[in-house]
Amino acid sequence: MGLSYTYAYVYESNNASKSLFGKMGYSSVGDIKTLAVPTYKKSDISPEYSMNPVDGKELGDAVALINEYNSGFRYFLPFTAQTFEECLKAISWVWTGEFLGGQRRE
Repeated sequence: MGLSYTYAYVYESNNASKSLFGKMGYSSVGDIKTLAVPTYKKSDISPEYSMNPVDGKELGDAVALINEYNSGFRYFLPFTAQTFEECLKAISWVWTGEFLGGQRRE
C-alpha cells in the first residue's frame, strides 16, 4: 500500500499562488493566518540612527526609494503611492489613520 501526497502552505492573500496551484489540480483545505506578535528588548538608539515615520506628503518619495532599492529583484512589483497605501492599510497594526501612525521623533 503506497500513498503519496504533496502539499504546500500558501499564506493569506497570495492569490497568484492560489491560482497557480488551483490550475495544477490542488484544492484549498483551509485558510492559514499568521498570528504573531513581535517582541523586542528596548534599547537606547543614538538619534543619528533614528528616523521619522513617513507622512502623506512624503509618501511619493518613500515609494520612489522603495522601488529604486528593489528594482533589480526578479519578482518585485513596483509600488505606486496608491498601492503602497493599500498595503499599509492591509497591515492593520501599522495603519492608524495616519501614514504609519505614531508620533514623529524630534
